Amino acid sequence: MKADTSIPKGDGTIAIAGVSRKQKGFGWALFDDMRRRGFPVVPINPGVEEVGGAKCYARVSGIEPTPALLVVVVPRQAAVEIVRDAVGAGVPRVWMQPGSESDAAIAAAHEAGAEIVTGQCMFLHLEPVRGIHAVHRFIARLFGKV
Repeated sequence: MKADTSIPKGDGTIAIAGVSRKQKGFGWALFDDMRRRGFPVVPINPGVEEVGGAKCYARVSGIEPTPALLVVVVPRQAAVEIVRDAVGAGVPRVWMQPGSESDAAIAAAHEAGAEIVTGQCMFLHLEPVRGIHAVHRFIARLFGKV
């Protein structure tokens, strides 16, 4: 069964693990872009208190109400702990950005019954798709990857 790659704005908070305070890197870019588009995003980074003026959480389990979606943008060796924390807190959906997937993190999400998206860059699904991501999506569609 193909995973649901829709990203509806009104379905609750989206936690993004791996947002840097340095305003660079993929996590920051995704957080900033989604925030500008009006998504209710919350940054997750245990070493930071705030990011871009938004309160930053150390763990997904510290967010109330429980987020509807966790986006994982961390190195794969750190992903399993974050996913376990999130699904333990009741997060029903996990999106693992390419490069963050690990067998253990995927298994943790599946074991908890969470819906999981892997192998898909979220930027290719944020409508309207902008900039270089539109080119990437076009190519991915040519090869049946999106």
